[in-house]
Amino acid sequence: MPVAEFPEGEYLVEYLGTPIKLLVIDNYKGMGKRYFFSTNTNDTPEDIITTWENRWDIEIVIRELKALGLEKSSFLTWVRNKGFITLKALSLFLVLSFKYFLGLKLGAKRISRLIKSIYQSLGGIKKLFKRRKNT
Repeated sequence: MPVAEFPEGEYLVEYLGTPIKLLVIDNYKGMGKRYFFSTNTNDTPEDIITTWENRWDIEIVIRELKALGLEKSSFLTWVRNKGFITLKALSLFLVLSFKYFLGLKLGAKRISRLIKSIYQSLGGIKKLFKRRKNT
């Protein structure tokens, strides 16, 4: 049976000899039918979705780095990317510090939202790293 014909639910399947836990959701966040999987067959549906959402956050960071010109190899691009990575790391440190010192219960999604709100309050990523002419 093709995977596209699976009804919503959890399944243990095998792909090229590897056991996989497949999660089928008919309407994931209004985006239609989605398929999530894990090679750890002990993962819960929540574990599988959280792992996917965390991976998506990484994809967003990669997209932001590319928007800053990561694929180019000029010195100025490297300086901008270094600044972006430093800001991202400091933001994460700040949010995690609040989380641990104040005993907040923040998951990966809420941490990501807090970091995004920090950037937006500073004027957005592109504004922060806009190239300025020396006068």
